[in-house]
Amino acid sequence: MSQIKQVNSPWSQLVLTFALCLAVSFGVACAGAGQEGSGTEQGEHNGAEENGEGEHVHPAEEDIPKRADETDRDEYSRPVEVYAFGGISSGDTVVDIGAGSGYNTFLLSGVVGSTGEVIAERGNEGLAARIEHGDLAEAGNITMAESRAAIPNGSADAIVLIREYHLVEDYLGLMADLSRILKDDGALVVVEVRSNEAEGHNMTTHRLGEQTVIAQFAEGGFTLAGESDILRRDDDDYSIYGGPMNIRYITDRMLMKFVKTP
Repeated sequence: MSQIKQVNSPWSQLVLTFALCLAVSFGVACAGAGQEGSGTEQGEHNGAEENGEGEHVHPAEEDIPKRADETDRDEYSRPVEVYAFGGISSGDTVVDIGAGSGYNTFLLSGVVGSTGEVIAERGNEGLAARIEHGDLAEAGNITMAESRAAIPNGSADAIVLIREYHLVEDYLGLMADLSRILKDDGALVVVEVRSNEAEGHNMTTHRLGEQTVIAQFAEGGFTLAGESDILRRDDDDYSIYGGPMNIRYITDRMLMKFVKTP
């Protein structure tokens, strides 16, 4: 695993204060029993560029992804409530699968604080630049992992899989990795774009049926521990990839919490 180390600072407290203010403004209401890629998702996975030889390069300073450009998403993604639903708190080690340019990584860094850690799996060059000399330069609690294989066994108190699952071809291979990484008492938080059918995987709209997700995770050794409707949207007609506003994070999404099956 490649690791980027930073000097510890009051950064976590600043981000956590922001997160708490955001939660108050949304009116946090966590629900659920037992108490959000491959680089293609809009909004979460941009920020990387290539030079003329196809090699990834750091974006120019003015193009580095930053929190100030992400706040419009909060109303729809409701990240603080999603993390709370998953039981994520100070001191936890959280794995952000398909971290992209770091929308969730940034906020999780503040939630887990200086005693916790965020492992950003497959973060792109934009996230690397944020950590090196952008708005995460003083975070001090973020590790970048190039793949799931690079993440140690039993290291995670929680894993977040946000609008990422529909991209997976070998779901049993994914779940074997998630089970290996997750502590026995850990939580797996899944956000995925919902189909209007209970079952199936629409490869045109990249939407999944809720019962298909539950059944596949059960096959992979996970038990559904809770569901929440905080990301449901009744104005989604389910016919296109981006939903009613042609923006992927403004769609009808399922929010589920899974635990390892005993």
